[in-house]
Amino acid sequence: MMKSRIFIGRTEELERLEGLHEQDGFRFAIITGRRRVGKTRLIKEFLKDKDHFRIQFEKRTARYNLARLNNEIGKWSKIPPPNFSTLTDAIEFLSGNDPKIIVLDEFSYLIRYSDALAEFQTIVDEILAEKDIMLIVSGSSYSIMKRGLLEYSSPLYGRSDMMLNVLPLTIRELDKWFPGSDMADLVMVHSALGGIPRYLEFLDSIKEPQKKIESMFFDRNSYLFREAKEVLEEEFDDPSTYYAILESISKGSTTVTDIGHKSMVEPKNVAKYLDVLMNLGIIRREFPFRSNKKRGIYRIRDPYFAFWFKFISPHFEDIDSGYDMEARSRFKRDFFTFVGYHLEMIASDIVVPLMPFKVESYGRWWHKGEEIDLIIEGEDIVCFLEVKWGDISKKDMNRIIEHLRMKAVLYPHRKDKVIFGILSRNVVEKTDMEDLLTFGLNEP
Repeated sequence: MMKSRIFIGRTEELERLEGLHEQDGFRFAIITGRRRVGKTRLIKEFLKDKDHFRIQFEKRTARYNLARLNNEIGKWSKIPPPNFSTLTDAIEFLSGNDPKIIVLDEFSYLIRYSDALAEFQTIVDEILAEKDIMLIVSGSSYSIMKRGLLEYSSPLYGRSDMMLNVLPLTIRELDKWFPGSDMADLVMVHSALGGIPRYLEFLDSIKEPQKKIESMFFDRNSYLFREAKEVLEEEFDDPSTYYAILESISKGSTTVTDIGHKSMVEPKNVAKYLDVLMNLGIIRREFPFRSNKKRGIYRIRDPYFAFWFKFISPHFEDIDSGYDMEARSRFKRDFFTFVGYHLEMIASDIVVPLMPFKVESYGRWWHKGEEIDLIIEGEDIVCFLEVKWGDISKKDMNRIIEHLRMKAVLYPHRKDKVIFGILSRNVVEKTDMEDLLTFGLNEP
């Protein structure tokens, strides 16, 4: 059952679009973001009660999309569908009929299968330049949008008034999507689906999240079983190298040299592939908190891809052939370990808003084999925090804090006041330590 669509968050994005809309003259906004992240829904929410023309292109031929454009123009202008043979002619007609906003949604599909981009400079510089019109162009394929609109070599580089990258929903926003749910259940769902609205729509609730996640991924006919492959194949003409790099990172490779070795890609070429994956938001480069940022490590940033490459990719052919027992068994055995790793990744989203002081900066820190899951700094205070998925007893707490105190001594940026913290699924017993903060996911 698919949950009815609801609109969550996006306050900042809407405010930016509204601010541009209130200006005069020609305004040009570019909206990007990974597939299924909610770009179209954001645009529709912005367009409510506004005079506009909107066309959503499809992954079809140029002739099909041009016919679709003509049909939409006919509906909008209440005339028989015209027969414009170019995008330029269509936009020129629209601009002369005074819509306040023109939206070319999923524009990357049009420019992938046609020469429309060659016309687009004329449209922006000559047809619309003197009009009081807001033009919005969106696209899911970052590589196509970047080549066509965002790279310095593009003739349209620097023409836009706004560049908006729509990100997945945060764990806090999931709490609004499933109101009244346990935070621990939300973390489990987020570890597999991330904050991708389209994926969340497949859940009518998040009760028994582990069972629901298993049913959504380990059925060869399920949507999410093939989605990762389809995203990579849509983005890249030859996705095999990116696939190999993501597999190596999912198995623990974090440096350029190791990633290149495990994925069998020349080390000198690895960096450019990693840059593309970072631009897509699939991976991230992470540095120790308050370091000089000379040497970082790579981790998969997108929870859906992290889950898929951990549990589905190694068994894809078996699951696709109907032999899914081994894959399901591994999932049941290792899922909570994976969730614990994910909780470390999103701990700041959960804990930082709850800090009893004004937070100035935060991040994960490591040095010579020692690691602190989260360091949170205020003006004259620092909190060293450990993240654990399991239930924490008083005995566990004492052991964790003792170890955390030892690691904290190695951190070079000291503050006047030092406190410690633990984030866990459940705090079984409270403690009377004055310098300790405890956060349980299942606490009210």
